[in-house]
Amino acid sequence: MLAMLTVTAQAIVLTYGWVTPLAFFLPGTFITMAQGIAMPYAQVGAMAEIPRFAGTAAGVGVFMQNFGAAVFSQLYGILADGTPGPMIKIAVLCGVLTLVTGAVPLLQKQFGTIPAPG
Repeated sequence: MLAMLTVTAQAIVLTYGWVTPLAFFLPGTFITMAQGIAMPYAQVGAMAEIPRFAGTAAGVGVFMQNFGAAVFSQLYGILADGTPGPMIKIAVLCGVLTLVTGAVPLLQKQFGTIPAPG
């Protein structure tokens, strides 16, 4: 939720033309904070499934972080036109995907559809 709120605030600021370094870097602080809150739980959850594969789970988690960053950086590079518009679209897309991905385990737990481990 914090990441989505931050991305939305940044999109509003940039849409209204307030393109300053602060408008780019301050949201990054809050996005990093949101990741710092969520990531340890995701890593522990991934490693707890099969403890003997903890190193593999940690490696896959870091790989997915870097892979996602690379994919969305490439997508921005394709769409870049010198305006903040493409960055806003990519950031909002990332925020929405993050929110949906984070909601899936919560909804699975709430509705009792969590698959058995292993």
